[in-house]
Amino acid sequence: MNDSARPLGGANAFFVGLAVFLLALYLLKPAPWLLVYDRVAVSQGEIWRLLSGAAVHVSGVHLALNLVGLALIWLLFGFRLSSGEWWFAALFTAVVGGALGFVVNPDLRYSLGASGLLHGLLAAGCLAEIRQRGPIGYLVLAILVAKILAEQFSDVTTARWLANPVNVHAHWQGAAAGGGALLLLAVYTRLRQRR
Repeated sequence: MNDSARPLGGANAFFVGLAVFLLALYLLKPAPWLLVYDRVAVSQGEIWRLLSGAAVHVSGVHLALNLVGLALIWLLFGFRLSSGEWWFAALFTAVVGGALGFVVNPDLRYSLGASGLLHGLLAAGCLAEIRQRGPIGYLVLAILVAKILAEQFSDVTTARWLANPVNVHAHWQGAAAGGGALLLLAVYTRLRQRR
């Protein structure tokens, strides 16, 4: 991660690849109950569900909302990280966010959707923007924190659009994991620069 803005082209592979993957998974419908986060199954060793739960969606509206969120992150911050850094942030966020949910939400039995992952990518993008002294990182990070706090302490969610409950805890867990991913990338970059 260098300190200058990158051309958007480098991140295109990540954002287009993730969007195509999520869309294909939805359209192909490969046994979604084998992929959804299921607390009992995870506790019995089906660890992949920490990652795969972020890739399956309950409806086309659910997927569409997540794809719009992904596009906004791409437009706002896509140029701040390379494709490989975005993939690292995504995988780290999905796995660590899922593991965090497993530890701190013992009552959560099932969960699916990419909103926790998107909150993590948005947090990583905001921090990359701030690190590189970009103009909107602090503003978007403040909005993200306000949204997460509002969800935790009020009934503000997208549940009415989805006609399904929303796991708002996944949002703060994803944001925390995404922030952690960006911090790890920054440390890695700093260590590489010292060589």
